[in-house]
Amino acid sequence: MKKQKWKLKKLKKKRFYESLFYSEGIMNIKAIILAAGQGTRMHSKLPKVIHKIAGKPLVEHVVSLTQVLTNQKPVVVIGHGADQVKESLSHLDVEFILQREQLGTGHAIMMAKEHIAEDETVLVLYGDTPLIDKRTLVDFIDFYNENNLDLSVLSMKVPEPFGYGRIVKENGKLNKIVEHKDADKNTLALDEVNSGIYLIDSNRLLMH
Repeated sequence: MKKQKWKLKKLKKKRFYESLFYSEGIMNIKAIILAAGQGTRMHSKLPKVIHKIAGKPLVEHVVSLTQVLTNQKPVVVIGHGADQVKESLSHLDVEFILQREQLGTGHAIMMAKEHIAEDETVLVLYGDTPLIDKRTLVDFIDFYNENNLDLSVLSMKVPEPFGYGRIVKENGKLNKIVEHKDADKNTLALDEVNSGIYLIDSNRLLMH
């Protein structure tokens, strides 16, 4: 009997997640995929995001995920190896914006302003994170909507956070993100780090 109840609960949860994919909250999302970086740690002439995993470029996996979450075209911000990245995604329905100078995440997002409308939720993803799970993003979007937020950062706890930006909280809420190179000893001791995935109220973005 307990096993049957567990199965029923699991089935209801599955249907709940499936229904989310077609809810207004999910469809009203504009995805921006950051794919302009060089990826020097790859030690390769190819742009990082077009290296392949499971037979597809890293960035293609991310684009495919956004097509499950929203019916809007994703915007791919390109820079280093722009023509190669465009060619690798030529068979997909995406929009491109060129970031001529790689001046950081915030600058890359603002480059895509012309593709952002009012009253949307902007989902920021990285083109080199092909293993992000759709259920993780659905939970993230659900949390953002339920709490009526303007900005939310998807964080993670890792046992060895070297190199990651640390999440610094105040009264349980995000206060700031401190890059590893700028962090003091106490901040470096934190194990909650920035994934680089954000949800942002488009009206807030368009104010700047």
